Amino acid sequence: MKKELEFNQDLAHRNFIIRNNKMIRLDSLTLEDRQSLVNEILSSVQSDVGTHEGLSKLKDDRSKYAYKLKKLLSKADEPESLKTLINGLLDAQSSTLSTSLVDQVDSMNVKRVNDKKKAIGTYIKLHNEIVAAGNNSLHKSKTVLQECFFKFPARNKVNEVKPVDYLRIIYDFHKKYLPDYEIKTCVFHGDEVLSQEQINNAVHPHIFISGKNTKSGQYDLVQAQLDLINRYLKSKGEPVIQNNSFTASQKIGETYQCLVYEYVNKRLKEFGYSIEASIHEKTKEHKEKLKAIAKDAHKAKVMRGFNLLSMSENELKKAEQEKNDLADQQRSIKYKILSIDKLRLRLVKKNNQLAQQANQIKAVFSDAKAAVDILKDQKRQLEEQNNSLLDNIKSNEKVLGARVHSVEKAIALLAHTAREQQDMKRVFAEFKESNFNMLKSLSPSERVYYMYNIRERLAREGVDVSAGKILNRTDSLKLSASDAYNSLKRFVSKRKPAVKESKPKN
Repeated sequence: MKKELEFNQDLAHRNFIIRNNKMIRLDSLTLEDRQSLVNEILSSVQSDVGTHEGLSKLKDDRSKYAYKLKKLLSKADEPESLKTLINGLLDAQSSTLSTSLVDQVDSMNVKRVNDKKKAIGTYIKLHNEIVAAGNNSLHKSKTVLQECFFKFPARNKVNEVKPVDYLRIIYDFHKKYLPDYEIKTCVFHGDEVLSQEQINNAVHPHIFISGKNTKSGQYDLVQAQLDLINRYLKSKGEPVIQNNSFTASQKIGETYQCLVYEYVNKRLKEFGYSIEASIHEKTKEHKEKLKAIAKDAHKAKVMRGFNLLSMSENELKKAEQEKNDLADQQRSIKYKILSIDKLRLRLVKKNNQLAQQANQIKAVFSDAKAAVDILKDQKRQLEEQNNSLLDNIKSNEKVLGARVHSVEKAIALLAHTAREQQDMKRVFAEFKESNFNMLKSLSPSERVYYMYNIRERLAREGVDVSAGKILNRTDSLKLSASDAYNSLKRFVSKRKPAVKESKPKN
């Protein structure tokens, strides 16, 4: 058997009770005060319970005598008048029986008349005592004192409702819907949780209600609750509950829960809470849990499957499982960290390689840019040189054309002078000057062919002039000096400073 306490002693200060319409801490009452409160509640129903116990004995005794009388009915030798009398006695329900009926036996000619008169007289006496006490009787289907409680299941993790509001809700609910039944006491349990962290989670109030109607004096609380449920069903347009079968009892419980939840949600809203009570979804697991709870309902709290101890054990199992899960997660995280570190090192190495490659590319790009700039400068110089050469060619073509024209003109004039047999001295001098200028424009190899063509031309024109006269030694020296000057000029031009080409770095 479990001997563990069903509460957390460290949270005893979280228990409250309504006394004299005020909420006070339960631990502010001494043990004597608490026992006195319990005695007060029990004494209020003790007389009725005592009456019920005496009435039960009367009924048991009457049943014994009823059995004796029924045996007389089965005997064939008993007169019909006796059987008629006995049937009349047994059929009587709530009405009293006259003691004078015993005297009728004397006139019935029965055997052992005194025994029969005693049995009938005792039955009548017991029956009348039962009827007299029946106006306020108790039986197994009636409730003397009813305990109710309301809580948000721990799964909802509701931890903000104050104890005073819990008590006000359950107290006011019974005052409103069952006003004719005295509230004996109302308490709040705040110590049936595992730890300080759950201080307002799964706590709950209890209320103890008298089963006796203050107006009628009857113990009809169960009937009053059924009437309340049927009024609620009618307001919803649903059929009322007619009997007390098992199916009906389930419907009663579900409907009562709906009524309570509607009231609770209304009051929670009035108190400024943004939470809402809701009925648990009817899953297979939930139904199995309800069956287990119902099966344990008759057991002491510490013997039930669902209590603080079992919840603590479940929490320990969950904590152990969570611990194992966390250990697995830590191992997994550690492995991932190692993998990440390895990956990070590879990435750092790769990043360094990429940085080196980027620097190399940057250097190559820089060198390429410099080379492009050099090429652009060289292109510009070449374009300038080309343009200069084109200009020189054009200029030289003009000069050369002019010189060719001058030579042709001189030859024509020389030929004309020769034909006219005039003085050729002045004309030959002009020819020689034009021819010398032409020779300066030609290279030494070109001059050979040129002189050959000039001599042939002069011969065709009929001008007889020796080669020595056309180009004498003095003229050859002048041409050599001119060639040397032009060669030196070209050499100096080539030696001008040029842009230095930078070679790309490997």
